[in-house]
Amino acid sequence: FSARLWCSVCPIGTLGNLAKKIVSLEKPFPVFLKNHSDFLIAGAVLSIIWFETATGIRDSPLNLGLLLLTMLVSAIIAAVIFERQSWCLYLCGLGGMVGVLAKTSWLELRANRGVCISHCSSNECYLGTSDNEGCPFGHAGPRLQSNRVCKLCATCVKNCPHDAIHLNVRIPG
Repeated sequence: FSARLWCSVCPIGTLGNLAKKIVSLEKPFPVFLKNHSDFLIAGAVLSIIWFETATGIRDSPLNLGLLLLTMLVSAIIAAVIFERQSWCLYLCGLGGMVGVLAKTSWLELRANRGVCISHCSSNECYLGTSDNEGCPFGHAGPRLQSNRVCKLCATCVKNCPHDAIHLNVRIPG
């Protein structure tokens, strides 16, 4: 129902963002990896499933803790090195699974492209304002076409001076 809303409150991504406030290199995420992120996410999902099966994670708090610790350290490293929330968008297996399911969500954030084209020249939804950062996933409102790459944080709604971005109810899928 709520698309990738979980990603907005995920403790792994949140701790990565806190680490980014301490140290941040803000390097662009490699284009090759961006273009093949679906394979990376599928690999992460399969790794989690394999780890769950091979270690009996359901019966072992230690193994679950090791999995979560590995994900947390990976998220912090990615947050410190790469711009925006690259871990969440391109590498996180949990976010990837939720992103696929988000395509069937009843909720979506979408921009009125006519307003964006005719009135906007500053792209606050993407770049941010003096008070708020831009889209954590690095998308401009008018270019957003899939719930898979939106975590419904509504940063774009807060930043848009033209009131062009709205939360919509839609037919699932």
